[in-house]
Amino acid sequence: DSIKACGVITPLLIRKLDDNTYQILSGHNRNQAAKAIGLKTVPCIVLSDLTDDDALMIMLDSNTNQRSVSEMPISQQAHIYALDVAVNKRQGKRSDLIKNIEKNLEILSNDAGFETSSQFEKKLTTMDTIGEKYGISRATIARLLRIDTLIYELKTRIDEDEIAVNAGVELSYLTQQEQEIIDEVICEFNYKLDINKSKQLREL
Repeated sequence: DSIKACGVITPLLIRKLDDNTYQILSGHNRNQAAKAIGLKTVPCIVLSDLTDDDALMIMLDSNTNQRSVSEMPISQQAHIYALDVAVNKRQGKRSDLIKNIEKNLEILSNDAGFETSSQFEKKLTTMDTIGEKYGISRATIARLLRIDTLIYELKTRIDEDEIAVNAGVELSYLTQQEQEIIDEVICEFNYKLDINKSKQLREL
């Protein structure tokens, strides 16, 4: 209804690919809404000189702002946090600028003035920054980064509540081969693995 009345106010962010097509980085929902009411064009800003990491960061910010990460399976949450941490570590200051592009576009679209975000006035570690972004603690980020290193089978067991997250953290310190052995034992004997047994396996 808003797009019918006013059009697309905040431009989509896109980039040109090597095959001369364009990739939407932010604004998928606006684009679909525009198509649904029969618009043939939408305003876009073409971002140039982007690395793949730059593009990934914009898409991460756009997607996670539109739906709650906490509603995803644990393994998917873990992977999103791991990607975000990895990109932030590689990007440094440039990522802060990129992450605010759309926010500033929205401010301009609403005829509001620029405000300095206190988030970027503080010196935060990468995990603090990611935790603040998603509204979870640094400790939770740290645990889920460990979950992202597990083999697929153990991640699935965590998603299905067969293994607790904290138990999965302990198992994440084992080698891939050791994790595979543990999964085979669980599968063959219907074995229940709790946090204490996981800690013992890690110590051993």
